[in-house]
Amino acid sequence: MASDPLETYVNKGIYWHGLKVIERFYNLPLDYADPDGEKIRVFARSLIPLSKAKTPEEEAKLPYLLYLQGGPGFEVELQGRGGLVDEIHEQGYQTLWLDQRGTGLSSPIGHNTLPVHLTTDAAKAAYLKHFRADNIVRDCEAIRKILLGADGKWTVMGQSFGGFCAITYLSFFPDGLKEVFLTGGLAPLDEGPDRVYASLIPILKKRNQIYYKKYPQDILRVREIAAYLEASDVTLPNGGRLSVSRFLWLGINFGTTGGIDRMHQLVFRMTNDLELFGKLGSKTLQLIESKYSFDGNPIYAILHEPIYCQGQAPKWSASRVIASQPQFLWAHVKSLAQTEPLYFHGEMVFPDAFDDYVNLRPLKGAAQILANDSDYALYDIEQLKRNEVKVSAATYYNDMYVEFGLAQETAGTIANCEQYITNQLNHDGIRQDAKDVMKRLFEISKRERPGPRVNFLASCHDMALSFLFPKQPLQSPKVSEDGAWLFFDGALKTWAIHNEDGSFTSRQVFAHSNPHSGVGRQSTATPPYHWHLQQTETFQVNSGVLCYILDGTEGKLTAGQTATIVPGRWHTFWSDPESGVDLDVNITVRGGDNPGFDESFVRNFYGYLSSCTMQGFAPSPIQMLHFMYSADVVLEMPLNIGRAANYLLGNWVGWLGGYKSQYPEFSEAKAK
Repeated sequence: MASDPLETYVNKGIYWHGLKVIERFYNLPLDYADPDGEKIRVFARSLIPLSKAKTPEEEAKLPYLLYLQGGPGFEVELQGRGGLVDEIHEQGYQTLWLDQRGTGLSSPIGHNTLPVHLTTDAAKAAYLKHFRADNIVRDCEAIRKILLGADGKWTVMGQSFGGFCAITYLSFFPDGLKEVFLTGGLAPLDEGPDRVYASLIPILKKRNQIYYKKYPQDILRVREIAAYLEASDVTLPNGGRLSVSRFLWLGINFGTTGGIDRMHQLVFRMTNDLELFGKLGSKTLQLIESKYSFDGNPIYAILHEPIYCQGQAPKWSASRVIASQPQFLWAHVKSLAQTEPLYFHGEMVFPDAFDDYVNLRPLKGAAQILANDSDYALYDIEQLKRNEVKVSAATYYNDMYVEFGLAQETAGTIANCEQYITNQLNHDGIRQDAKDVMKRLFEISKRERPGPRVNFLASCHDMALSFLFPKQPLQSPKVSEDGAWLFFDGALKTWAIHNEDGSFTSRQVFAHSNPHSGVGRQSTATPPYHWHLQQTETFQVNSGVLCYILDGTEGKLTAGQTATIVPGRWHTFWSDPESGVDLDVNITVRGGDNPGFDESFVRNFYGYLSSCTMQGFAPSPIQMLHFMYSADVVLEMPLNIGRAANYLLGNWVGWLGGYKSQYPEFSEAKAK
């Protein structure tokens, strides 16, 4: 199955001083379900610290640590002395650096390197499906058996997507693992990516706010650049297109150390070009083309959303989620005052990337097929729950790519997992401070803290939380054939409508004859008296009669009538019980840095309230305030303390109590 090493050498130069390097290629199955079929070539480089292996016998005894690179679709960088390498070798490991299949020297995927027999989009899509984490891990297992024998075990370290692969490894081949280290790699275990992207939006907004606070002059600069790109057909040196979307995608830099400053320097340079020449210079275009280019690493674009999928098609999740966030949409922001910032995007791949990047264009059809493919199986949740392999993870509280809350859910699912959590490092923490990160991980790995005491304290903590913040089982809502989400056994139906101008519309139908929605203001489905900090609401009645209270004054709207409520005005509404017909109303919201009333809020707020009501439980006031805090909605309270209650009780106490603004039970994947 494997070729002999193509080259073995000891380099005694400065850069490689003290490292023995062995480079190997392995001929492995493209499809492990057909082991005798088509083969690919996989490359891995061994680094052996001569200070730990002065003789062949000592070298043979050094345990292996396999490093899995972040991505997906990126090759591992050539490693020399210093930083991460030294920290690992100092612990007595020899290291193996794998170019994951389809990257680097491992049968790299490119528009011009696909096998010639792949002549259709369907054939290309079927081929590309073999380059996901499940087969990357199978490659690792094949290489492990070649190097160590069937019974040998090794340690695996995964950075970011490499950590996702390590969790797949834990799911299906735990017997080959001695230990696992994760850095920014506690993968969300959801069935699909919608909740992943929705959870990252607040972090991305915060990074944009930090950027514009540090460089306020860039608000106008970014707007002018976007206007220029929209009005011009800007072609990059390799034939790609610099669209507004491709420009905004460079915000992926915001999640790395120094990324905000690098983005400013690029914006500054682009503005200088436009002022001097009325266009972007060739050097600037070259710089943009080289930044995070999908052209050379197409797997990232093609398989990025599927890395979050477990039996659910991604369906361009990031594009759908961002569509409800007007600050990220140039079509919306350009109509606002010049002082309003346009937000950069983060780690998201949109369909138009397959038009903007010249080398992605031949793969556009295959990408569309994969976006609608639900045949993904990356994790065995039950196996992870009974995991016996030591897992030590470095988790970054402000991570812009792996949301902290979802990472904690994963850490709580994987048995025998312990963490080093810090808010002082970004996602690239092992680049930023490899010495500290690895020191912490190796200390955690020893598991030398008093286990019984830790378990006792954890049990006391859980008991206290259960007493102070009781949780009720959550029931997922049903979805009707016409796409309506059904709450309170169908008393309330909702549809989500994302508008081209960036606004969001929730169509809601309240059944007139149901006790949960048709008995006036006291109906269960009636929203509490509240006001919005940022969003403007427009109510448009399609049929029935809407009763409302606005700043203490009652009124009614009938079919065809509308009313607009600006931020800061108290209001609530309900279906008129005397009308004899269902209330059908469109509620459209727009504006503000935090569009809190969105599709996720509607599903989670009404989903939680409905779940409690239908099971006979009282909803938690802390949970309700946590919902309000996340949406920038303030409830009526004595002494006008609503905002303080949101912040102190909803935010802090809610966080301590483990309450969330989004639950998987109310996701599209779980709805019945």
